[in-house]
Amino acid sequence: MSSVCLLFHGSPAEAKDAFRLRVCNTLWGAVEASADEGKNWTAVGRVLRPAAQVQSGEGKYPSPAIIRAGKHGFAMGWGAGKQVSVIPDTLSGRKNRSAIIVNIPSSAAFFTDLLPAVGASIQRIMSKVPLNIPDDYIPHDGDTLLIISSSSAVAPGREAEAALKAGNEYNALALDRWKARGKEPVNGVLTVTARLAPKDPDPQAVIFLVDGSNVAFTNRKPYTVSWNTRQWSNGEHLIEIRAMATGGGLLSSTKYPVITRN
Repeated sequence: MSSVCLLFHGSPAEAKDAFRLRVCNTLWGAVEASADEGKNWTAVGRVLRPAAQVQSGEGKYPSPAIIRAGKHGFAMGWGAGKQVSVIPDTLSGRKNRSAIIVNIPSSAAFFTDLLPAVGASIQRIMSKVPLNIPDDYIPHDGDTLLIISSSSAVAPGREAEAALKAGNEYNALALDRWKARGKEPVNGVLTVTARLAPKDPDPQAVIFLVDGSNVAFTNRKPYTVSWNTRQWSNGEHLIEIRAMATGGGLLSSTKYPVITRN
């Protein structure tokens, strides 16, 4: 599956970014913030449900742009009234299939301090090449949104502090949720085993990833590997297990978050 990014920028090319956001439109996709033009990223949340369609409104947007931003999320529009939003998880919000729902409360710093400027223009990036968004574009599962804003709700120069605050808030919330499920953070060397459905054919290989990076590979049953958590930062990480078919096709993929503390 190819990765597609949407680039939102609210300033001329020569202006310095105030901050950037990345939102991966897939289950457990990372929501990240950067205050140094994308050199370093801070995790501030995850996607609970990706957008599966666009909302159609009246009129036509002159150009793709951020059209709304506030504590209840932000929305982008393009083409003939097409809209997709990023919003916190609420009962009413779950009815909106054109929304990317994230596990970040509306009261968190992400929705109070780190919002893209209304009017920011949008581009699509595929294979690192900026592309215009076609009028009929619909985000797909696995697409990544990269948002670049020239201003924020905090004082100029305080965006790094806001990103750190949002990251700390999310780490504390993720730990509370983890413990509420009766679990404790993992540490040291963790044994990870792929549990494949009995009806699935035997894979040619199983790939283990952490936060999108390959960490291990095996083609031997019971498809178990070791992950040294000490080589990763403390906090939440996403483990993904991909069962690969002969010829390189994907048989199945499983993702689940874990919290490390060494």
